[in-house]
Amino acid sequence: MAGIEASIRTILTSDSDVSALVSTRIFPYMRQQGTAFPAVVYELDDTEPQQGLGGFQSLTRCQLSIENIAETYSGAKDLASKVRSALNGYSGTSAGIAIKSLVHDNDIGIVEDSRIGNSRGVSIIESSYIVWYSE
Repeated sequence: MAGIEASIRTILTSDSDVSALVSTRIFPYMRQQGTAFPAVVYELDDTEPQQGLGGFQSLTRCQLSIENIAETYSGAKDLASKVRSALNGYSGTSAGIAIKSLVHDNDIGIVEDSRIGNSRGVSIIESSYIVWYSE
């Protein structure tokens, strides 16, 4: 699983619009405490290796969640839009993984209280993507 995660991170850090907003603040599973906003957190929700009559097909389907975190709702929406532009429709090889299809599935807006943000809290747009890839 680390292979596809490295691929997603490489795509995002290579995109000039995304990196202009977050620099290298792109984290697996959780944002490092004390890091600035905006930031991106990615996580694999599930993976489904494909099987055929002959066994493993070297093709995997996964669902990927990306939290686009900013201090304001408009900042989180802007970041989610830039991440979606970088990922949606991507196909190619990234970090040694052949991505066959990467498609945006949906977005959910979330507001967190001030325990993880500043005194006002933070806004999160959680985006879901479906990825087909082979290693």
